[in-house]
Formats: sequence, C-alpha cells, structure tokens
Amino acid sequence: MKTLATILIFCLAVASATAQNAVDAQGRRNGAWSAKYPSGQPRYEGTFDAGVPVGRFVYYHENGFRSAQMDYRGLTGLCMSEQFDDKGKLMARGKYQSDRLRDSVWTIYAFDGTRLELATYAAGELEGAYTMFYPDGQVMERGEYAKGLKTGVWTRFSDVGAKERIATYAEGMLQGTWTEFDANGRTSVVGSYQKDLREGKWNYLERGVLLRSEVYRRGILQDPSK
Repeated sequence: MKTLATILIFCLAVASATAQNAVDAQGRRNGAWSAKYPSGQPRYEGTFDAGVPVGRFVYYHENGFRSAQMDYRGLTGLCMSEQFDDKGKLMARGKYQSDRLRDSVWTIYAFDGTRLELATYAAGELEGAYTMFYPDGQVMERGEYAKGLKTGVWTRFSDVGAKERIATYAEGMLQGTWTEFDANGRTSVVGSYQKDLREGKWNYLERGVLLRSEVYRRGILQDPSK
C-alpha cells in the first residue's frame, strides 16, 4: 500500500508539473510556468498567454532572494521592472519595451537604498535627461544624452548645491566652452575644447582677477615665447 501511495503521489506531481508548464497546439507557452536551478531552487515563475508573458513574473537568485519582478501590461509585452541584488535590495526600477530594451525613465539605487541616478532611455540607449545624485539626495551632475552619448551642456554641482563646472559635449566628446567656478560662484577657469582636446586660450582667475592665460593647439600647450 505504501508503495502504491508513493507511486500515486509521484504521478500526481508529474501531472501537476506537466499541466503547469504547458504549450498550446502551436508550441507556445500557455498558462502558469516556472523553472528551477539545478539545486532545485526556483529560478522564475509567471504566466503566459499564447507565448506572451502576462501579469507578474518573479525571478530569483540561486540563494532564494528575488532578482527581478516584472509586471506586464496586458498582451503588449511592455512591463515595469524592479531589479534586486543578491541580498534582496532594490537596485533599479523602470520600464522595458516588448523587446526587453529599457525605455523611459529608470531610477538606479545604491546598496543602502539611496537614489543614485535618474536616466532616460529609448530603445535601450540613454536618450534624454540624466541626473546623478549625492548620497544625501543633492544633485551631483545633470545633462542629456543622445543615442547613448553625452550632448549639450552638462553641469556639475558640489555637495552643497553650488555650481562647480559647466561643460559642453557633442557626440560624447567635449566640444565647446568649459567653465569652472570657485566656492563663491565666481569663474576660476574658462576655456574651450574641440573633440576632447583643449583648443585656444584658457584663462585662470582668482576672485575674478586674471592670473594667467595659456594657449592650446590640438591639446598641446603652446610656448608663449614663440
């Protein structure tokens, strides 16, 4: 009897697993699905509708902590995602397109839960406004990306909110005016870049008074005696 009961339990378990990870006539995943690591620890669990993930999917690290939680919008393939480190702490939150490329604004967190970055994506690339923060929430740096590369004016701030630097970028390279400020907000250094190389006159000031000037050509400091 015990042997018969054991066989029956085994058959029921197999039938349950088969019913859970089912496919339709076209071979598409359908209904509840799950998978495990070789250790037996759950790897993910969720539901498919004719091969399309729907509702909530939960993924796990092999140590049992969640690695990601994906909430899908109907049958669109779009989902909101939260991603976690191997201790279960939230590391990132944002939206994926149906092709699993990052889209719209993503928030990145430090290990202690403080916000590190607000980054805008389009089709998986950085595109649009970007902000980096100090641990206390003050803005450290702010600018924009285009096709994954820095573009336009980027401003760097001190940990008390004062401007430290303004730089201009084009296609990821320093291109245009570079300005640094002292603790009182006065210009301390001003010059220009061309394709990441210093170019032309650079002025160095103290308390608004010019101390010295340097001239560069393709990043090389020119000898003023020549």
